[in-house]
Amino acid sequence: CLYQARDSRMETAKLDDKASAALSLWCAELKTKVSGEILREDEVPSSSRHAMPLQTEDQFVDEFRTEVLEVLGAPPPFGPGLLKLAESVIKWQTKLHNRLYSLPRRYPIRLSSKFLADYSSAMACIEIPSSFNANVTKQYQYVTLIARFNPHVEVVVKGGRVMKKLQIMAVNGKTSVYYLQRSVFEERTNRCLQYLQIVKTLLVKERETARRHLFVFTPTQLVVSSHALLTDCGGAYSMSFVAKKPHVFDMIRPLDVFARYGMTFGMRPDDAITMFYDRIAASEGPLNTVMLDTYRGFVVENFIGPSILQNYVLERFTDPTYYYLFRKRIAQQLAVLSVLEMLVRLSPLFLDDVYIRTSTAQLAALRYTFAFDMGTVFSLRTEGSTYTELCFVIISVSEVERKVPFRLTPNLQWFLGMTLEGDFLWAAAAVIRCLLRRDQHLLLRPLILDEVIINGNHDQVSACADANEFIKKLVAETTRMATQEAGALQDELYSAIERARNPENLSQMDPRWHPWF
Repeated sequence: CLYQARDSRMETAKLDDKASAALSLWCAELKTKVSGEILREDEVPSSSRHAMPLQTEDQFVDEFRTEVLEVLGAPPPFGPGLLKLAESVIKWQTKLHNRLYSLPRRYPIRLSSKFLADYSSAMACIEIPSSFNANVTKQYQYVTLIARFNPHVEVVVKGGRVMKKLQIMAVNGKTSVYYLQRSVFEERTNRCLQYLQIVKTLLVKERETARRHLFVFTPTQLVVSSHALLTDCGGAYSMSFVAKKPHVFDMIRPLDVFARYGMTFGMRPDDAITMFYDRIAASEGPLNTVMLDTYRGFVVENFIGPSILQNYVLERFTDPTYYYLFRKRIAQQLAVLSVLEMLVRLSPLFLDDVYIRTSTAQLAALRYTFAFDMGTVFSLRTEGSTYTELCFVIISVSEVERKVPFRLTPNLQWFLGMTLEGDFLWAAAAVIRCLLRRDQHLLLRPLILDEVIINGNHDQVSACADANEFIKKLVAETTRMATQEAGALQDELYSAIERARNPENLSQMDPRWHPWF
């Protein structure tokens, strides 16, 4: 909402239908009394050294509810007041996180679900969550059943989101770690992950990409309810393991790296967004010049340096060989995702949706979606435990206005270094030729058609026409790039790299994308 009103210096900023519905739902839930199902800190066993917070759970909830309702109970903000509301929400989020950090974050699973605590393989034969997007039929010896759930649950904050970490033991002795994420909006079928799984198969079958060991990492995801997502996190180990061998057991989340850096002078990643808007609203002159000056001076030079990510990785890879191999693998995977984002019009790569496993150098993008313009339908949770769809159709909405072909922000540039002109460039060219030779459009067409029909609010006739038009443009662009000479293709890709790391283009991106990092 703020980004769309940047031309008027936030004077015309207002909440859209989606934000207004979320705000109304928030107020309605805050006005209801807290049920007896809330997990209180005095019920959780802790060590004798643990100091309990000064406020009880009821006192904190009542005080927080009153503070929030005083702001949300007023008429919907307009103009600069919307920026003040965003700053208030960030302050509330910080307050909730501080409260969370002061409480025990490990508790018995029985307090949340007696069924999961009592479950065993003798009760039912349920397969452990795996890659259901893969179009393969598993043989019996590769089917693993759930034996039981770990008796404890951990509450963690990853990428700015609060999640529950569950451990599931299989009958063969294997232990899998999953994050349970809840969301306000309904979790819909993400066909983009199925497409990435298809691309992974094509890369393995093509000789040129197989020689370079190019692949796409697709983590296991399972929608367990309409507003909850279970995500595999194979690299989640205990902190004692991470402290002993960080290059083996750690998991790098760029947003958490950014947050750790900002904590040295009391700045959260969201604070950089509000400061960016404050500078735009207070400045005069052409908007593009103001945004470029803000990007260069106020944000990059004074607050966020380009070597944050590299320094974080160097702390974990003291051996030069391991470091360069790790960087090479990241450059290759980022090249694959960048080509798909540029050709297939995938959604921009947001910072909070990325993580890297240090043990295998696997780069995962959890929430990639198809981002072509179409009507969007969303639903919200209602009061209580039931769910009702509240549908709003938004025509021609882009999640983020695309000023750059793919993500190549300052910290990524600094970390990748010369691999941009080497492994990144060669891998991108190989992927483009692979997509043409393997006729990816034949496999992509049904996914695009389903995406347009279900999420686009189209009838069958117009949906087929729109899907065919999208595929036609995709095939033409892929054919044009893949059939030209190798030197011309590398020049075109190098031009795309220059556009992606051009400060003038980065400064025009939505601040939620964190272009300065």
